[in-house]
Amino acid sequence: MKYATSLGIAIAGLLAAVPAMADEATNDLHCYIVSLQMVGNSGNATVQMAGMLAHGYWLGKIDSLIPQSELTDRIVAETATMTNPAIYSAEAQRCGQEMVERGKAEAEMGRQISARGQEMMRQENSR
Repeated sequence: MKYATSLGIAIAGLLAAVPAMADEATNDLHCYIVSLQMVGNSGNATVQMAGMLAHGYWLGKIDSLIPQSELTDRIVAETATMTNPAIYSAEAQRCGQEMVERGKAEAEMGRQISARGQEMMRQENSR
């Protein structure tokens, strides 16, 4: 019984240390904040350009999820939650991975559009 109690306390401590899964709007807002940091705080032109592209992507997503009247307050509040370098780094990594996955999906969509276009041209030329 003593072992079970100790285990329960340890698990509760671990769960308390792990941030709760954020909703889609909050996740996207964190990515928007990361992109702003990339643009404003990087001396590297490549990072700044990537930040500018990411900024537009994330802004488009949060525009559809967060009312304009709440956006400034939400940005300020969420920026404050990301002052811990470990949290910021984890969010930057998550956001980067999401951008990579989106890029792969977009490339696949481009291949499919090209294939359909070629098929349409073949059909047109065979008439």
